[in-house]
Amino acid sequence: MKILHVIDSGGLYGAERMLLGLAAACCKLGHQVTVGTIVAPQDEADALGDAARSRGLDHRQFLMNDGLNLRGARAILRYADRQGFDIIHAHGYKADILLSLLPGRRRQQMICTLHGWASTGRRDRLWFYETLDRLLLRRFDRVVTVSEAMRRIASRHVAPARLCVIPNGIELPDTDGDGMESRRQQQSGALRMLAIGRLSHEKGFDRLIEAVRILCAGGMDLFVTIAGDGDGRAGLEHQIAASGLGGQVRLLGYVPDVNTLYDNADLFVLCSRTEGLPLVLLEAMSHGLPVVATPVGEVPAVLGGGQFGCLLKDGEPQTLAEGIRGVAGSADAASVASRAKAHVHAEYSATTMAARYCRVYADSMGLSGGLAR
Repeated sequence: MKILHVIDSGGLYGAERMLLGLAAACCKLGHQVTVGTIVAPQDEADALGDAARSRGLDHRQFLMNDGLNLRGARAILRYADRQGFDIIHAHGYKADILLSLLPGRRRQQMICTLHGWASTGRRDRLWFYETLDRLLLRRFDRVVTVSEAMRRIASRHVAPARLCVIPNGIELPDTDGDGMESRRQQQSGALRMLAIGRLSHEKGFDRLIEAVRILCAGGMDLFVTIAGDGDGRAGLEHQIAASGLGGQVRLLGYVPDVNTLYDNADLFVLCSRTEGLPLVLLEAMSHGLPVVATPVGEVPAVLGGGQFGCLLKDGEPQTLAEGIRGVAGSADAASVASRAKAHVHAEYSATTMAARYCRVYADSMGLSGGLAR
């Protein structure tokens, strides 16, 4: 099959890394794959496009002004027609909306993946786009969600026969990390905590910073690295300064390759208010890193209800602090992390994910029967 992925990307975050892993794995399965990035003419950066090319993946950039640019969407479809693509796979609300608004029949099968919705209410400008995205889902031949919770929401707008869940997968690291025990033996001193994500309200880093204040007030020696960037940075910087945590919390900014961060940490914290299936959680587990996570999206399923990491009852700062303190002092943390690593390797690899997507592609084209899980 010949597959065109389309995404409006602002960096190499979870959806982008998932797409890269899916594209690479589908190429290994013998398919022809192009990664298409929507970029505004005034933007100089195209991190996903650069990453795709550096890995030898075919890449096409679509220059497009912001807004509901139907002219730009038509240009994508004309390109798909000229190149003879069988599948157009949209990622994110902008690609979903632009490609589904165009009238008429298309020769390609239209697939979309719902990675997660992040709006916090009607006053959030994302609310309008995400609401429109949901209403337009019925125009796709197949709709894939990354979590069961999102499938239930999407099922209000999409017939069950055209809807399925495919968990995100990751490209497995080469590291043979042995979990917290060996990490702490290698370096004594402060507990090194890591969190990764866009600096925005839904990621909950404000709650993590308050949890750090609570732990430090209780005498715990720790250091937190938060990797990522976003429009919430100034607010977090103010919170860090006001809490007197300048020596304990570091905002690292955007980091293209986070593997070294995982290898140099003792504990990973996911403090999100909302998620689909976060790749950073899978990546941390695949590196043998103990995790503490809030019960959002598909996180409880990934952690096996608490078998493979500390699954919190909620995301309040006090709860986060108690979870971090509990894992840091646990004699079982290393063995739990080791089981979590094996679990991710068995269930959440990019190869497994790609095989599931290829069954969806083939089914939409009438080449096979039955959807992925």
